Parts: sequence; C-alpha cells; structure tokens
Amino acid sequence: MYEVLVSGLETTGHHGVTEEERNKGCRLKFSVTATVSGSADETDHICDTVDYGALAGLVVEVSEGARYRTLERLARVLAERAFVRFPLIEAIEVRIDKLDPPVPHSVESLGVRYCASRSD
Repeated sequence: MYEVLVSGLETTGHHGVTEEERNKGCRLKFSVTATVSGSADETDHICDTVDYGALAGLVVEVSEGARYRTLERLARVLAERAFVRFPLIEAIEVRIDKLDPPVPHSVESLGVRYCASRSD
C-alpha cells in the first residue's frame, strides 16, 4: 500500500453556520491523504492507482456542488464519494482549513480533520 496526496488545494466554498457565510463564500484549503491498495508501484500503470488529479477534481466538485453548515459534514461527504469513485482507496484523511474564519480572534485558519476507512 501507498498514499496518494492532495495538499493545499484552495477553493471557495459556501459552507458555514451563518447564512452570510453560505451566501458570501469562504476560502478553504484542503489536504487529502488516500491510502491506496494499488499496484502502480510495480506496474507503472495509472489504472493501478488513484489519479491524484482526479482526486483533486473530486475535492472541488464536492466543495462547490453543495452547501453544508459544518466542515465535518463536508469532509464526510468528500470521503464517502472518494470511496465510491476510487475503489482502490482503503482509507482516507480529509483536512479542511477555513482561511480567514469569521471569529473575533487572530488565527491563520480553523478547521477539521476527518478520517475514515472502507471497513467503517
């Protein structure tokens, strides 16, 4: 097994507890680590792994395709769709950072990390 990574993918998402956040949108940064039971390390064929470009595309598709109140729900939906689209993924970790979050504190970001395995 090996891991396929998408690190620091930034997009605008319409997710948040307040209606203003969902309407205005916010900057999000995603990092995804997918544990893959492929054989591309031996065969050197893209069909024997998870295409990291396609995984990045799924991140954007899920984030821009719906609106969620919590990042936890967004992360779970992304993980569930990744398991469906990429059968070689055995486990996944999704980290979402909300950049410039609407809080009265000086922070770089706030966010969540969601971990799931196919057997869950």
